[in-house]
Amino acid sequence: MKNRKCYFFFFFFFIFIILFTNFYIKDILLFEAKLRNFIKNGKFTIRDINKDGIPISFSPKIGKYISPFYVVNYGIYYSEILREKNIITPQNPNLCWKEDESLKYWYFPINKDKVTLRYFKNTADWIVNNLQMINGKAHLIYRFNWPYPKYRYKFIKAPWWSGLTDGYAIILLIRAYDIFKEPKYLITATKLYKSVIYPVDKGGSLTKLNNFLWIEEYVDPLHPLETPKVLNGMIYSFYGVKCYEEKFNVPINLQFSEKLVQSIEKNIKVFDKGFWSYYDAIKNTANIKYHLIHVALLKDLADNYQLKLTKTYNNWGIGAKFPILWIFYSDFSIAKLHFFIDVILIFIIIFGLLKFIICKRLL
Repeated sequence: MKNRKCYFFFFFFFIFIILFTNFYIKDILLFEAKLRNFIKNGKFTIRDINKDGIPISFSPKIGKYISPFYVVNYGIYYSEILREKNIITPQNPNLCWKEDESLKYWYFPINKDKVTLRYFKNTADWIVNNLQMINGKAHLIYRFNWPYPKYRYKFIKAPWWSGLTDGYAIILLIRAYDIFKEPKYLITATKLYKSVIYPVDKGGSLTKLNNFLWIEEYVDPLHPLETPKVLNGMIYSFYGVKCYEEKFNVPINLQFSEKLVQSIEKNIKVFDKGFWSYYDAIKNTANIKYHLIHVALLKDLADNYQLKLTKTYNNWGIGAKFPILWIFYSDFSIAKLHFFIDVILIFIIIFGLLKFIICKRLL
């Protein structure tokens, strides 16, 4: 009888471990990423900010670097926090100031109380000051090689650019103009807008997926027509294009964003993996962070643009509620291996302690 009680207890303990893993899996994976960086770079973080509010990233494979995307990402985050604290109040807020529900899934290692107006302006100024022209088109250039699983050439060789970054930056620049009224922000936004909707093989970021227009997140200048076609990159850049066209009152029949949103709706099946999603069209499975971002973005598109995405959103939403499904859907990776090691160690330690303490009493 006492043995039965002991086994019964451990059955519920096993269920507890599953529920614990489901709830904390994202935190465990973040801890692992920080730990790998600490071992390689001596920094227990994946990202930090400098004295000017510019994010500095750390990677075991790349080292220390500044990613143009995260400068934009943090700039938009700063503007959201400042608006929340009533430090900035945009006059006649438009689409560019629409609250982004996916923002909460990004990693921001900064106390909200430390976010300043200067940080917000510095990120927008960084975009203006780091803009470069390639083949007559404006870009924020990436100066490091980027490893890319399943990509034919294994990595994207520097220098390269991103339609996601260039398109998403438009939102930050227009927000900066609305607050600071400096023309340089609109001038830069216009250059990026023209670049994003220009063909990828001619120096822009526009390609096609299943004969529908698509803005590419990772543009490899050496192989511009062989792009992975990333879902979140397309959606964020669509928001940037839509923001610009609304700001400048582009007639509806001339709006490029209408073609982009149609493409997202028609191509969503390419990224569908049942209760989970693919990160890109070359079938890299989305990690937990990007799957949660996909769900948030799809909800916004379904609610505000009347797209037929409800079925996909509902299915992916199950994965978002049970992120432990990532274990079954994802490909093998170092992160996945480390995760299993962590969970096994946690299980062994707790199991051993409870066996010694509780079962000894029951027996």
